[in-house]
Amino acid sequence: MSSNELERARRLVFALPRHEQLKLAAQMLATTNGRLDSTLEASWTAAIEQRMADSRCGSAEYVDPAEFIRQTRVRLAQSART
Repeated sequence: MSSNELERARRLVFALPRHEQLKLAAQMLATTNGRLDSTLEASWTAAIEQRMADSRCGSAEYVDPAEFIRQTRVRLAQSART
């Protein structure tokens, strides 16, 4: 996968609602069969804890599902043109 493709994938993932990002992260981590680099594991743990804290204190930004789908379609159409 090229760096441009990775960047597009990253943008799409970060456009997902936080709970969907976390679900995807968990699925990706599950494919490592429990073998994680300790730095990577610490980074994911910190990110997950921060997102959970944001959700608890009300500072998390949520996107309406219909709006998310609309934004995703726009981004996919834009990336297909590049």
